[in-house]
Amino acid sequence: MNLGVFNSRPGRLTLDMSTGNIYYISSASIGFTGIAVLSRDGQHRKLISELSTPKGLAIDPMKGYLFWTIQSIPSSVLKRANMDGTNSVVLKRNLGWPNGIAIDTAANKLYVTDGQTNVIYRCGYDVDTCVQYHEDPDAHLMDIKLLGDFLYYSAWNKLSVIFSFNIQ
Repeated sequence: MNLGVFNSRPGRLTLDMSTGNIYYISSASIGFTGIAVLSRDGQHRKLISELSTPKGLAIDPMKGYLFWTIQSIPSSVLKRANMDGTNSVVLKRNLGWPNGIAIDTAANKLYVTDGQTNVIYRCGYDVDTCVQYHEDPDAHLMDIKLLGDFLYYSAWNKLSVIFSFNIQ
């Protein structure tokens, strides 16, 4: 499949297991920058255009939501939209370097790493529901994943590869 169809490069991706669609971040200096979807039949569709390249990406197919982070000046943000790209809203402003997103669809929670503040935020699906959840001093937090009751995250400046803690 040609993911360079929008004259851009694909970045992070996430799979919708219910439809087989692949949602991905697209970045380019002269092409499309934002979030796109590739359907099972090979059709590409631009969903959301952004001025800055999104960093993290997650979906909740049961609720029909798409979540992503953007690093930009003056304010980096966490956003949510419908999976067709409509009804985009900012869930959290004033993030530093938001990188990864983990999603807990059973609890309707998101976990977002901020590499500038070394904080993991826990957020609901609604505006202004984010709280500081975990801090790892001197760690430039990158990606984060949830498996069962454990969050696993990486920090690009630490010698250890993965850190974890129980969310219960």
